[in-house]
Amino acid sequence: MSEAEPVSIRGLTKAFGTGAGRVEALRGLDLTVRPGEFVAIMGTSGSGKSTLLHLLAGLDRPTSGSILLGGTDLAVLSEDERALLRRRRLGLIFQSFHLLDTLSAQENVALPLSIAGVKARAARQRAAGALVRVGLANRRRHRPDQLSGGEQQRVAIARAVVIEPLLLLADEPTGNLDSASATHIMDLLRRLVDERRQALLLVTHDAHHAARADRILRLQDGRLIEPNPANPESKWSSLGLDRAALLVPPIAWGASSTVFAQPSGSLPGEKAPPAGEAA
Repeated sequence: MSEAEPVSIRGLTKAFGTGAGRVEALRGLDLTVRPGEFVAIMGTSGSGKSTLLHLLAGLDRPTSGSILLGGTDLAVLSEDERALLRRRRLGLIFQSFHLLDTLSAQENVALPLSIAGVKARAARQRAAGALVRVGLANRRRHRPDQLSGGEQQRVAIARAVVIEPLLLLADEPTGNLDSASATHIMDLLRRLVDERRQALLLVTHDAHHAARADRILRLQDGRLIEPNPANPESKWSSLGLDRAALLVPPIAWGASSTVFAQPSGSLPGEKAPPAGEAA
């Protein structure tokens, strides 16, 4: 994974409507997420979390400001270019799993690779490797209705990471899970960050889950607030949580030396992928 900053936001604003009906959803946001960093964003309903996620995913354009994803500014891209960038550089994890019922776990994970033009054999190998990483090697042929909720979310995480994204965006990923399954999912996300240097941006209402992050930001009235950024340990006291009780020991990911090739197609200013990696 490149050591370039996965995402850098500067002066980001988003407004809806005009005149007296104008609503400023985001007001001058600045944010950088670095490789191997886990950032959690909390906020009440209406604080702007959904708007921010839509902008980061390239589903909408900001009113002003920039969103650099691996050095590429989403704000100046066309809709098609944003879709290509989203497919190649972003891993999306939702509260709902969004798995296709008729496909096996491995086929669901391989789907974004197939859409990107990766050859079928290579896509299957990469999908199998991603399922090893989330502890589902022995469930790869099962369909979603044969998996528990926690297992389905692990398949969704494997699907998100199989493209080796610059940034993982996780929107309430434990919202449909029981407490035990939710804890396992948060363990997995934390290990992705620690062991694979995956950049992760999590949106959650759960303070215990947010406390797993390296930084916690609050979105309030369209502005990001970081409690005492000069002292990283302040996040624990600000949430009233016991730091030691939430630490998770590292584990081995299992044997998987799959090389993750880049999907086909190129973005403005980007070199085309090596020949032979796309269908």
